[in-house]
Amino acid sequence: MSTASATPLNVSAWLPIMAAQQPDALAIAVAKKGQNVFTTGDDEVSLSEGIFRTYTETNLRYSQMAPLNMYDEKNTGNNLPAQIEIY
Repeated sequence: MSTASATPLNVSAWLPIMAAQQPDALAIAVAKKGQNVFTTGDDEVSLSEGIFRTYTETNLRYSQMAPLNMYDEKNTGNNLPAQIEIY
């Protein structure tokens, strides 16, 4: 039985297979975690850190908007919060 570390994933490794056009949407991470996969730490936090690093260390456009009040919103600057689904 092996235990994976809770370090952020290298999301930028997926970039070569993505389309050249950058989408104007939130970052989405979908993962399947089998019953014999054991990790330490919080998987959602690790995925969020990987997404944060990818958007801040590579040349990707930030497009996630966060509400400031009823009428104003601001770009988050890192595309967080992301939609993270782990099955």
